[in-house]
Parts: sequence; structure tokens; C-alpha cells
Amino acid sequence: KDDMTNVVTKEEGAVTDDVVRDMIVASICVKYTQSNSVGFAKDGMMVGVGAGQQSRVDCVKLAGRKVRTWYLRQHDKVLGLQFKAGVKRQDRGNARVRYI
Repeated sequence: KDDMTNVVTKEEGAVTDDVVRDMIVASICVKYTQSNSVGFAKDGMMVGVGAGQQSRVDCVKLAGRKVRTWYLRQHDKVLGLQFKAGVKRQDRGNARVRYI
């Protein structure tokens, strides 16, 4: 946490304790992934990681697509999808991603 004391931002007070936590989580995650890694953290969890691409730009695009999918999975229409009884959890997850 001490490493996050000199974060430069446009707004005073923009770096809250929650932001510091997310930066620490992302730093630890990216530390253990392949080179050219990019990670997005929110609320103390990783929501998108792009790794192993030759271009850092491609890593950002990959991680961004994962964040978009994660975010859209929280939408009311996606959460409200109805499934027949007996449909397995993985199949429900796959159907939600295809719906998105």
C-alpha cells in the first residue's frame, strides 16, 4: 500500500482506499501472467486480463472485451433469462455469453 502514495491524478482525492485495493489486486495478478499483460480490477476482483499478445494494444483490447462481457452479464435482461429445469450451470453461463 505504501507504493501507491504518489499516484499522479488530475483530481485531488481520486485515489481512494478502494482504488488502491484495485491497483494492488491488478498488480499482483499481472505480475504472475505472461509478458505484455494488462489487467482491469473492480471492487477487489479482476474483471479482465489480456496477456500473451505480441502487442500491448492487443492486450488492452482483449482485456477490454472481457470487461465488457463481465459488465453486460450484470444487466437485468441477461440475469432475467429463463432456463428449463435441468439445464446445467455451465450451459446457462454459455447461453448468457452468446446472448450478449
